[in-house]
Amino acid sequence: MSHRIVKRRRAELDLLEHYLFIGQDNLDAADRLIIAAELDMRRLAEHPALGQTFPLKIKRFSALRYWPIKGFPNYLLFYVPVAHGIEIVRILYGTRDLATALRRDD
Repeated sequence: MSHRIVKRRRAELDLLEHYLFIGQDNLDAADRLIIAAELDMRRLAEHPALGQTFPLKIKRFSALRYWPIKGFPNYLLFYVPVAHGIEIVRILYGTRDLATALRRDD
């Protein structure tokens, strides 16, 4: 069975921004981030309950979960389970004010 991965435009932009930032100093590391993120998204699509819940008091994000990207633990995938997969909401650096960044998308 194929598992669905839906990426919000903002999440795609987040990943691109992280790639460009890391790539300024190390293109190999930037490439590894993209590969690791894609692998983790596939894993989460198969097993959406793996991530931890993120307490955000916005009704449409009541099922919001997060997962640190393997090899890049400060980069977090924020997602919600959907039918047969996941929807990637944001990909954020862990030291940011995460709740504020996520609320801006409400």
